[in-house]
Amino acid sequence: MKSPNGFAIKYIFLAYVPPHRDEDQPFTIQTEILKAETKATAYLFSIFDSAADEANVEIIFNSDDKQNNDIRNNLLSITQKKAINHKSTYAKKLAEHLYSVTDERNGTGLLTIIEGRKAGTTRLVLMRFKGDEGLYNHGKKLLVDYIPEVFTKKSNHYKLAYYEDTISAKSFWKGFAIDKQISSSTYKPISFFWVEEFLHSKTALTSAQGTMEFSKIIKTILAKTTDLEEQEEIISGIVNLRTKKGAQISVAQFCKNYLSEKVSDRIREEMKNDDFFNSAFPVDTEIYAKEFGKTVLSLQDGITAYVPSFTYNKHVTETTNYDGSKNIKIEAKLRSKKMNVEKKEKQKAVK
Repeated sequence: MKSPNGFAIKYIFLAYVPPHRDEDQPFTIQTEILKAETKATAYLFSIFDSAADEANVEIIFNSDDKQNNDIRNNLLSITQKKAINHKSTYAKKLAEHLYSVTDERNGTGLLTIIEGRKAGTTRLVLMRFKGDEGLYNHGKKLLVDYIPEVFTKKSNHYKLAYYEDTISAKSFWKGFAIDKQISSSTYKPISFFWVEEFLHSKTALTSAQGTMEFSKIIKTILAKTTDLEEQEEIISGIVNLRTKKGAQISVAQFCKNYLSEKVSDRIREEMKNDDFFNSAFPVDTEIYAKEFGKTVLSLQDGITAYVPSFTYNKHVTETTNYDGSKNIKIEAKLRSKKMNVEKKEKQKAVK
């Protein structure tokens, strides 16, 4: 079998993985090896080919004291073994591990593992489609006939991870992932269940990704906060961080350095304990300046006003006059008022 992009497909593994059951009730995971091309494999191959373009969250395997990771070892073993039954030994271990970390919140899933090779490079793609309890066929083997039904209902909602490398003992430490089961309105790019619990990995945020996610969170909190002291506290933190050249930060560190416990708790609650809270990333100064910069307004009579760009529309109203000129109205609660007196003038006043 070959994918449309020319990958020779060496192995396709399926496993029905329901939520973990009571330890006292033994459960045998249903598995299937696909060896013939069908409508289901055609759909799977399209996802396999597009994985490199779609999966944009870099992930890195965690390692133990001996620089080892069992999940990575199993993935690598699948690609190193030639016999299908030997590959399946390690694929089943992955399915069993997924079963051990799956609970009712995650629901029933159909795990798919596809191995393909092209020009000396091996690509391994793992997918988890959310399935239905109807997949469980009273103890019988998982039937290929059920697969199109799952894809039809859940085809655009899946979790995916892919690894691509020239196979050696050092391969597959880094991969990429995407989670199409997460709402676009949330801040987290990928679920804790898929990356941390199943793959024993962590996200490797780029500077741009981290800064953008950080800005979304902070601006959302600012928009929801009506307490002026809290707003001032957050803005002060934004300004302080902007002065740190080459800073590496996480939301957790930002809260610790600049925010009170009360505001930090609100941010943590907004993020729903997402793994991004502790993920460190280098600040992208260009993106940070764009997201958290200030708009300078030069007005008549020597008046200059500085308005944070992210609150501009909230506090500034622009109206256009008949001659094309603009009037600006700035509305906000006054926090303090100080006279800007030159040093020499102060000294004269003292004399």
